[in-house]
Amino acid sequence: MSRSVNQLAGALCLLSLGVSSAEASIIGQTIRIDWLYPDSSTVYDTSGNVVVADPGVEWFAGSGAGDIDVGNGTITIENLTAGWGAGSFNGFRFTDALGAIGAFTSFSLVSITGFAPPIAPALSFTADELLVNFTPTGDDNIGDGVGQVYTFAFTIGAVPVPEPASLALLGLGLVGVAAARRRRVA
Repeated sequence: MSRSVNQLAGALCLLSLGVSSAEASIIGQTIRIDWLYPDSSTVYDTSGNVVVADPGVEWFAGSGAGDIDVGNGTITIENLTAGWGAGSFNGFRFTDALGAIGAFTSFSLVSITGFAPPIAPALSFTADELLVNFTPTGDDNIGDGVGQVYTFAFTIGAVPVPEPASLALLGLGLVGVAAARRRRVA
């Protein structure tokens, strides 16, 4: 009899692995913004860990870069100079600091307003970070005047969340396993 209880408990545990997905949001999540220059392994400046608020600025103007605002699905980067100085990497890395956001699934340039430099930024992403390189050729990327505002869009994959029924099945399976062990010990 205890063998069939063990099999039933195991089956219930396997059934409990079903998950649904919650809508992913970056608002209220903790990110880290690093300004990488003159290459992708050198942090020129950092925001440290900041909580994303909308509306709200996550990076405040300084050292030539203007405000950076991260919202649900958007990033706006303001440049206070005529462009970006030469380096193999002169741009920003946005990192999911606590691993709680869900996987980034896309990243794209939406628009550049103001005096845009001649070379479009290079974009890349991994599951937990977004990268913007304003000097993808390694050369100065200087425009005809001061100031640009870049707007980017990103998407986040759904965050898996156990369904209540799945949690109940998991609990029932664990109770069955505990009962089977008690009977075996007694």
